[in-house]
Amino acid sequence: MTVEEVSPYRLKPSQYNPYKNEFVKKALGERWMYLGDESTVIQRDIMSAILIYFADLKNQTHNPEVLKAALEGMKQLLTDAGYVKQLKLPRSSGSKDPLFAPEPKALTTEELRSKCFRVDSDCQSSTLTGTDGKAVDWSETFPLEREVA
Repeated sequence: MTVEEVSPYRLKPSQYNPYKNEFVKKALGERWMYLGDESTVIQRDIMSAILIYFADLKNQTHNPEVLKAALEGMKQLLTDAGYVKQLKLPRSSGSKDPLFAPEPKALTTEELRSKCFRVDSDCQSSTLTGTDGKAVDWSETFPLEREVA
């Protein structure tokens, strides 16, 4: 296995928006990022992990087309896990803004990581136990095509 160094100063994973192909600085308290439009948000740390996973680490750059395709493929799973949310009301309506008020997750971070980034070479069980103690089936996961050198 090879370990590759990630430069947070070049990649800026907590600031990059692949839908606009631009970097937007955020306050430390902003835990949610807009995902394509202003009606969908994603938890910032999850987005950063996805950005790093799909980054060109050799050149320390992002590929927005690959990222958008991956995010669209993961959107339903991330929504089910509580990491992607649809805003029900406009931000100016006075409702509780999810960008500053995260809600409890349906899956733990480890469970979501295992489901999202599982590849054929993993030798884990075909089921995972959720936070409610019930088995979570792998059949709804999607394949990720990425080799580790």
